[in-house]
Amino acid sequence: MEWFTNDGQGGKPLAMMEVEPSGSVLRGHPLMEMCMRRSVKKGFTLIELLIVVVIIGILAAVAIPKFSNTKQRASRSAGIADMRNLATAQEGFFADSNRYAAIGDTGTGAGRMNFTPSNGNTALTLVATATGWSGRVTIPGAQACGIFSGTAARPTGMPATNPDGVPVCW
Repeated sequence: MEWFTNDGQGGKPLAMMEVEPSGSVLRGHPLMEMCMRRSVKKGFTLIELLIVVVIIGILAAVAIPKFSNTKQRASRSAGIADMRNLATAQEGFFADSNRYAAIGDTGTGAGRMNFTPSNGNTALTLVATATGWSGRVTIPGAQACGIFSGTAARPTGMPATNPDGVPVCW
């Protein structure tokens, strides 16, 4: 056995090593010990990563339809709110003008019915008669919402069972 030191001059010993007669180190050398120890690798195995990807895929498959359904319900709610606001605006216009507003009466300014559909809701149609009115708006998702009041005809596509003054989407 020999002692090996830091400085080669007999200073503090690093390690005791067995040396063969040929001079090669058998064991005890710090590098040899490090190499002989089982190496520990850090990280994830392929199967662990695949399991994580599958779980994320399942969560996405469940969440995306829920989000889509929620978005459509929000559009329908905005359409219903637009029809309620239209009814309020029509009754205010009638109180001021003693007639219901047609599409040409909408806008801003004196003598106009101030009504604009929500963002995303398009194709507002208004039909006014002497004793009633009807309105319809197209909402995202190729659907429509409408309302009618009095003796006006129902908007195109509105269910026949829908009562007067109740907004509905179809």
